[in-house]
Amino acid sequence: LDLGEGEIVSRPRVLTPSVADNIGVARVEYRVDGALFATSLTPDFSVFWNLVGVADGARVVSVSAFDAFGSSATLTRAVTVNYAPPSSPVLSSPADGFVTNSASVTVAGTASAGTTVQIQIGGVDVAAVSVGASGFWGTTILLAEEGELTLTALSFEPRGFSGPSAPVH
Repeated sequence: LDLGEGEIVSRPRVLTPSVADNIGVARVEYRVDGALFATSLTPDFSVFWNLVGVADGARVVSVSAFDAFGSSATLTRAVTVNYAPPSSPVLSSPADGFVTNSASVTVAGTASAGTTVQIQIGGVDVAAVSVGASGFWGTTILLAEEGELTLTALSFEPRGFSGPSAPVH
């Protein structure tokens, strides 16, 4: 398991076990403090561990691999959850200093996986975009007025939000 004993976990992440069985692994179950939070049937048996519902403090993560006959093996790790808000998103498009004669512009960038990016013009929310596992996001927004505009973005999730991105003018 790519989670170390005593590790401090501050952000949602993908957990990937290293499992093998002479018959073949059928499924892997993931638990936090004994409560099942995910079951994987895919060949790499990875899952996304979303910390949104996990309280800060000492936690026990266990991963159990089962073969086709129901035999299992379990690995346990003691970790500390110390939630940190997502990092600020990065705007990669449009570039700073952009000029357009269109009523819309494509806005894109990167942010923490599993968050929502709120796009703002002059500090006013104009769009929200979900960020997938890759961390990339993008959408087209309407420009309500002419003139110089300042685009920024924030990442948020139920437990917190980032500071603003670097502005694009």
